[in-house]
Amino acid sequence: MSFNVPRIVSLIALTGAASFSLADVGVLDKYDCHKHQQTKQYHCHGDADNAKLGGFIVSAGASTQVWSVGNNSVYLLAGAGVTGEYTHMWYAVTASYYGKYLLTEDLEANESVLQTGWDAGVKVGPGVGRLGTKNYLLAGWSGSTLTNSNDNTTAELGGYYVGVGTGYNWPTMSLDINVVYNDPTKANAYVEDTQSESVAYDLGVKVSLGARL
Repeated sequence: MSFNVPRIVSLIALTGAASFSLADVGVLDKYDCHKHQQTKQYHCHGDADNAKLGGFIVSAGASTQVWSVGNNSVYLLAGAGVTGEYTHMWYAVTASYYGKYLLTEDLEANESVLQTGWDAGVKVGPGVGRLGTKNYLLAGWSGSTLTNSNDNTTAELGGYYVGVGTGYNWPTMSLDINVVYNDPTKANAYVEDTQSESVAYDLGVKVSLGARL
């Protein structure tokens, strides 16, 4: 029996290369994804939706804002807004525009008092741009104008905000719920001028549903 040594060597080399390629040694993350050791390309072995690291989200939702003032009462504003967001893995950059009315004691909108404004900031946390559950910290800056047609007053509000959020990303949709603490400095100045009271805290809550693009 004769052996074709070059052929055997070639087969062994090909088998070893194939085994090495198929093994693609590396720990898979919770998305069944990892970075290929040779190509350095990030890829997934499971659902193709898991390979989406992020992208744009356009959403609409409801938001409320609560000012607690010194006489143990609160001012409650509520309304709606739109948000644009760019996400990538753990990170996101967001910008929103909104309008809110002051609510009466019967939780009806007092259309004489309107707040319109914007905010821009960042989110950081597991799953922000990925499929599935997301939990994150958020921070940024806001600016708004509060107009009261009853007494023809206008106030410029805004400042920093910090907060926490949670939500869920589906392949084509995204849900977010977050709570923020707003800088009360300008709101306090407005309330002191108009009501002779001070603002103890300024909190906001937003719920939004959007499309992942």
